[in-house]
Amino acid sequence: MNLEETARALDARELEAILRQDVASLARIWSEDYIVTAPDNVARDRAAVFDLVERRMIDYTETHRVVEHVRMRDGLAVSLGEETFVPAGDAPAPLHRRFTHVWVRDPEGWRLLVRHANLVSP
Repeated sequence: MNLEETARALDARELEAILRQDVASLARIWSEDYIVTAPDNVARDRAAVFDLVERRMIDYTETHRVVEHVRMRDGLAVSLGEETFVPAGDAPAPLHRRFTHVWVRDPEGWRLLVRHANLVSP
């Protein structure tokens, strides 16, 4: 698997863990220093996002992610693309977003360090 395929596989693995609300897998995927700027314009660290997942505030019935661009250099990988999430609940409306991920290679493998996601206006 080349480096770009590796980055795309990492994004797919992270998305699957989010869909399953698999905190144990996310703990292996996300760096200890993970931070996200979420679509609600709030920056959260790893512990805060874990809390939202565990309280089912982040809960989706369906997801789709398209990685459009990948750049890798010196132990860093950046992936850009679009994604759609269908929230669980009574009236799920798909959420269309743009995202940027920054992956870093550490002694245990590739970890997601930074995520930025914003909603795309209809």
